Amino acid sequence: MRLRLPDSVRLNLLLVVLAGVLPMTAVVLLAGWERRGLELDHAAQATAILAEYYAAQQENETLRIKTVLARLATLPEVRSLSAGEATPILRQALAVNPSYVNFALLDVAGNAVASALPFTSQNLSNRREFVDATRTGDFAVGEYAVGRVSGVQVLPFAQPVQGEAGYLLGVLIATLRLQDLAPAFEKAMLPEQSFVGLTDAKGLRLYRFPASEQMPLGVPIALNIWERIRGMGRDANFLDAGTGGRRFVYALRRLSLKPGQEPYLNLFVGVPEESLFTRADAVTRTYLAWLALSLLLSGSLAWLVARYGIHQRVARLVQVAGRLGAGEYSARSGLTESQGALGRLAGSLDHMAQALERDAAERLQSQQALEAEIHRRKALLDLSCDGIIVVDDRLNLVEANARFASMLSYARGEVQGAPLERFEAGLDQEAIRRTFDAVQGGRAVFETVFRRRDGALLDMEVSASGATVEGQRLVLAVIRDVSERKQAQAALRESEERYALALRGANDGVWDLDLRTGRVYFSARWKEIVGLAGHERDEMDLWRARIHPDDLERVQQALEGCARGETSSFEIEHRLRHQDGSWRWVLGRGASLRDGSGLVIRMAGALTDVSERRRMMELMLQTEKMMSVGGLAAGMAHEINNPLGGIIQSVQVLQARLGKDTPTNRSAASEAGGSLESVHGFCARRQVPELLGSIGESAVRATRIVQDMLDFCRQGADPSPGDVAAVLDQALALCAKDYDLKKRYDFRHIRIERDYEPGLPPAACVEGQLAQVFMNILRNAAQAMSDGQPEGRVPSIVLRTRSEPGGVRVEIEDNGPGMAEAVRRKVFEPFFTTKPPGVGTGLGLSVSYFIVSTNHGGTLEVESAPGAGSRFIVRLPWFDSSRHVTVQDRTF
Repeated sequence: MRLRLPDSVRLNLLLVVLAGVLPMTAVVLLAGWERRGLELDHAAQATAILAEYYAAQQENETLRIKTVLARLATLPEVRSLSAGEATPILRQALAVNPSYVNFALLDVAGNAVASALPFTSQNLSNRREFVDATRTGDFAVGEYAVGRVSGVQVLPFAQPVQGEAGYLLGVLIATLRLQDLAPAFEKAMLPEQSFVGLTDAKGLRLYRFPASEQMPLGVPIALNIWERIRGMGRDANFLDAGTGGRRFVYALRRLSLKPGQEPYLNLFVGVPEESLFTRADAVTRTYLAWLALSLLLSGSLAWLVARYGIHQRVARLVQVAGRLGAGEYSARSGLTESQGALGRLAGSLDHMAQALERDAAERLQSQQALEAEIHRRKALLDLSCDGIIVVDDRLNLVEANARFASMLSYARGEVQGAPLERFEAGLDQEAIRRTFDAVQGGRAVFETVFRRRDGALLDMEVSASGATVEGQRLVLAVIRDVSERKQAQAALRESEERYALALRGANDGVWDLDLRTGRVYFSARWKEIVGLAGHERDEMDLWRARIHPDDLERVQQALEGCARGETSSFEIEHRLRHQDGSWRWVLGRGASLRDGSGLVIRMAGALTDVSERRRMMELMLQTEKMMSVGGLAAGMAHEINNPLGGIIQSVQVLQARLGKDTPTNRSAASEAGGSLESVHGFCARRQVPELLGSIGESAVRATRIVQDMLDFCRQGADPSPGDVAAVLDQALALCAKDYDLKKRYDFRHIRIERDYEPGLPPAACVEGQLAQVFMNILRNAAQAMSDGQPEGRVPSIVLRTRSEPGGVRVEIEDNGPGMAEAVRRKVFEPFFTTKPPGVGTGLGLSVSYFIVSTNHGGTLEVESAPGAGSRFIVRLPWFDSSRHVTVQDRTF
């Protein structure tokens, strides 16, 4: 529909003035709307910051009370479930935590055992915090409640109390007074009519600041708000109507004890929506008032100018223009150029009329010639088997042959004059423009994608050339459909990529053996597993020469059986020698390919490095042995200790009564009818003192064995930050002074090499226990080198420390005789020893393993081979103060 303007010049001028003012009005309104949006965004950010701040305070408080309850749960007075012993502890906890109403201790049935406040017999087994704590065995948060002892509104927390063996003894309860949350919110300086709210996991209002009688605590919040909160994550901002129908901008934070758990607390801050827009609307109204005044003044001035300066002359010009438009080229205005700008315009109009008369005949002749040329050019274009188009500087198709239109399922008339972007699917408007500019004066061949009428995409090869014709830049493009060729290339590439991706995902080395030619292929990952650089020539000896001698026969049988067709596939674990000389456990797998006659012509398979898996299996097996033997050793040690004490005491008494010259001994000998000297002579002739000494030495040795057994089972002290290099030096100094070591070997004859990494952070350890571990390893290394060191080899021990992800690695390496694989596997088992009877107890390394794994949360491993020495590797975690509780921290 055409827009019809008024015929009056004056009204048109007024419309021009109005058109100038209307955009400014739109700008003012849009600015006001944008200001409202900015105010809304600012409020959302401010409420989000407040909500995050309050949420962080509440999470810190939950973590703090969790820590307090966890420490209380470890105290013997609490574990005893004795009201007399537990009540003072609970009262002390309440005294140092004034924000809490009460601390109570319940038994496993939910009955109150002890309380910081006076209480009567009651059962809390139906409370959520008690149920969750007993079910999960972990810290739990309850729901809104009114304390049965205190009578005030509280939020309860619960911590299970467990015995030494991990079974449940009872539950500790702490109740937070909700009214004490007010000081934290009073300092917030919330915007006017804003509020902060807390709800529990069921949507019950726990707290509201400022308080409101219309919104009491312990009742559900507005249903629409609760439904939105339940479907949100940890944090969110939203706009909705609250209780009473007022709309608020809300910032929500949901607090959970663990990721993925149901939130136990919902904290939200609300700011009224209407208070955010007051200032923005006032500014917008002021700007609109000034615009209205400007419009009034401009309109009045335009009316006066149109009336007295333009109307009559424009009327003459309109009349002449109408006649010219009707084809009456003899029409003239009659105005002179001395009559101002409109007069000069009238003169130009008259000259134009004269020119139009001259050009009319010429135009008809030129049009006839142009139509003939266009017809000839279109006929030539339609002879091509490829699509041909001509694109102008506006990126429109000024020409297109029939082949181009048919390729895209259009009629020829539909594509001519259309923008190229309608058909181009591989390039956007900006890329089309860059290509158009790039081919000016040159030629380019490239591939792109065109879109057919039905939406299908076609791959096209485009050969484009650009030139400037009569001042207009044009591009001629020849377009060929290459969809079928591209589909075939894509299918081949996808197949190759799928195969390569499968190999990378499996992380296996691949091998391929052609039995007809003997050629073999090993992938880069296969060579990486055995430590090769990757440029080695592919030969079967790369595999066969690296197989462990003990595994060679098994592997050859598997390969040859598959090659002969006895089996279609094989799978075997064996050892391969790494380029660094170490042995790696690998899993070899393969399958065969047969020709039409059933003869195996090809074998292919994969190689997987399983060294780490086997090492972890050994560690798991050793840990299980330690745990199973630990209980037995503890019971045996306690049962043996009592008779040993009696034996040692009796031997000491006999030695005193038979060997010492005391009045009491002389009197007893005289009463028996003899002398003390005769008794001494009898004992000497019968070797009684030597027999008693032998009994005493055997009893002392048995005592040391019992002590080792107790050390094997006993939990140590709390780990603290320790310098492992200093502990190594301390253990070395103690070994050098040990009497037994000097008797059998001399540390002065052992070369000690220290390779300590500087700047190591402290490790989590008990230095006394760790020194015992290092001493046991050093003693064994020194004794092994003294018993079986090859002639000419200087005994040496290397002490090495290194950092690694998560902790520190300590290595104690000797150049002694080493161990066979069967010995290495059993070296940490209790009572296993290679020493002669009476020399060792077989508990030293077992106790060391227990100390490192159980008391320190680390690992102890050994690497050894006959004639290659031994290397013991101790791994300890870094010390993290947030994860350790000292003995002092366990009390209030």
